[in-house]
Amino acid sequence: MSVQLRNDPQEEEQLISVRNIVLNRENHQVFKDDLEVHHTKREFDLFEYLLQKKGKVCERIEIIQQVWNIYFDYDTSIIDVYINGLRKKLDLGEQENHIQTIRGVGYIVKD
Repeated sequence: MSVQLRNDPQEEEQLISVRNIVLNRENHQVFKDDLEVHHTKREFDLFEYLLQKKGKVCERIEIIQQVWNIYFDYDTSIIDVYINGLRKKLDLGEQENHIQTIRGVGYIVKD
């Protein structure tokens, strides 16, 4: 199955990408190199949030509030678990680690 970005503005709004990874909001799917990557709802929500903020550092407290909907003092280490899971499922090696850790702050997705 090939996922292609088209010129249809409505369709483009449904697709977010970083290099060879495409997230389809409408179908709740993620593809890497045209192969579907299976994920949980929370993994999808986290990856979607990071992709929406591509190129900007997402602080841990911001992520826990926006993705987990938690607005009180909470251990944000759960984010690390989900980020590691995403990296494994997306098979992101050292050469193509699009999800980068900003120590003591949060995460950033870069092309």
